[in-house]
Amino acid sequence: FPVTIGSDGGLFLSLLEAAMPNKLGFDIQSKAGLRKDAFLFGEAQGRIVVSVNPNQAAALESELDKASIAYFKAGKVNSNQDLIVDGASLGTLAEFITPYQNTLGDIMKG
Repeated sequence: FPVTIGSDGGLFLSLLEAAMPNKLGFDIQSKAGLRKDAFLFGEAQGRIVVSVNPNQAAALESELDKASIAYFKAGKVNSNQDLIVDGASLGTLAEFITPYQNTLGDIMKG
């Protein structure tokens, strides 16, 4: 995934939008102390999603620590297109693409 800065719809839609071009999936864990809906769909400002090669993760974390930047490791990218949150499958990427791309058109059709 590339670096994603903001998305209407929160973290889930940011990850979905990042997954679609390369037909990937994700496996994430929600953050303790937050309601799952707030974690997935909250639109609070100041969050950035970064995906890094696992071989480079420690270097990124080290740089974030040096800069005193708080971070949360949400999960990992997967190549099987499964969208997993807290160990539960929400479906596959293919199941989300059509509704994501056609919702406005379907609403306008009435």
